Amino acid sequence: LFLLHVDVKASAEVLKEVLRIDATYANVHTLRTRRLVQWGMFSMVSVLLDAISSLLSASIDFDFLINLSDAELALRTDSEMRAFLYRLRGRSLINVHDGGGRELLEANAFIDAHTIIECGGFGFIVVNRTASSFPMTAGCCIGRSGPAAFGEVPLAKHGILLEKAVHTGSQWAVLAYNFCNFLLRGPDASRFLQAFERRLVPDEAILQTVVMHSPYKESLLNHNMRWIYWPHQDGNAHEYWESLGGGTRDFVGGPKVLNSTEMAPVLASPYMFARKADPAVDAAVLPLWEAWMARKLSGLSVEPPQAPLGNSPGDPGLSIRFRAPGLADSEAEARMARAALRRRQIATVIFDDGSSCGCGYGCEALEGGCCSEGEVAGGGCADHSREAEDSMQHDAYGDPLCECPAETSAVSEAGGAPLVVTWINRATHPLRLSVLDYDGHERPMEQILAHRDTTISFNSNVGVTWRA
Repeated sequence: LFLLHVDVKASAEVLKEVLRIDATYANVHTLRTRRLVQWGMFSMVSVLLDAISSLLSASIDFDFLINLSDAELALRTDSEMRAFLYRLRGRSLINVHDGGGRELLEANAFIDAHTIIECGGFGFIVVNRTASSFPMTAGCCIGRSGPAAFGEVPLAKHGILLEKAVHTGSQWAVLAYNFCNFLLRGPDASRFLQAFERRLVPDEAILQTVVMHSPYKESLLNHNMRWIYWPHQDGNAHEYWESLGGGTRDFVGGPKVLNSTEMAPVLASPYMFARKADPAVDAAVLPLWEAWMARKLSGLSVEPPQAPLGNSPGDPGLSIRFRAPGLADSEAEARMARAALRRRQIATVIFDDGSSCGCGYGCEALEGGCCSEGEVAGGGCADHSREAEDSMQHDAYGDPLCECPAETSAVSEAGGAPLVVTWINRATHPLRLSVLDYDGHERPMEQILAHRDTTISFNSNVGVTWRA
């Protein structure tokens, strides 16, 4: 189900097209309440609350609500997202800052020190301050907001923000049904909404604050599954925004705009969405993405190979690394680190008929190489004496590695009988398969051997190297 909001600022042509789509597709609906949304103000939150209220009031059965902007690109198909979120039912995906750098702390201190009143999306009033005591950008505003006015008003910070700590993070989230209901109907719902109506940039704090003071803090997944790259990671963020906006207020703050020459890590990432795309900055991004997504929807391989959605080695349930601030599970993190050190490369696979395949064709392309001597059932080099290990190279997990053997004539050749590769999981933990292509690139596969004694078979091409 798609719920669309058309801003009051949108043209008549845009509104007409959205309503046409609404009338064409049964799973597309347009919110009847249109708002004049202002950057950094509560009107940004109001659209989300309108959507949640519409769903709850209509008694629509849903598991998750995902808020999106028109600047986001999907990195996954509908079926991929459904399978991923099915495992996380009841858990909200909300990014909550844990501490923060100097700039974040200074920004939050500035926001905490001011009470504001939004003026219907046209601007805002700064309560009990003057222009001289309220620093602004471009001589009028905060970021891309409307203009500020100043007045003496008998209004102060709401009492609930004096009682409960404010938490911040990204406004883009995946909200479980239970949290949506709590956000609008919880015991402190009305007080929180009133409090954040008086606060600058409430969209980057209201979800975080409510969830951190709710029963859903324990189950929170502290990530929003978005690719977002901030310009300050490359140096002076203001120089980047200046280069895009040319001194105007079109680009004041925000993440880097997606660049068509730098899309490889975006498309290969383990996330659901990427932001933000702006055709006015780089018109080549959308055609590139459309061609890439068309291959995914057709079931074809994509370049670069994509990491599994939500990929977190050693933490498949996303319940260890991504806990709410203050709830770190140090014992589980230590167990995960120890498990990583026990990982082994498979050196040789022995089949029931006595034949085997090992480190031959394509071995040099494997990360860390593989072992040249000994047969392994479960992985690792056969000689595990301390003297032998000391003389070997080690992989990224600290495991010993032998030199890779020279390529031999044992590689299967064209013209032979069709080759069927069957894998069986003899381990007590899940296994994910990957395959090396002809160029030596490792491609993770969707199939997972989830339980002990699970089997799976493939028709394999000649000269393809498999590993698990």
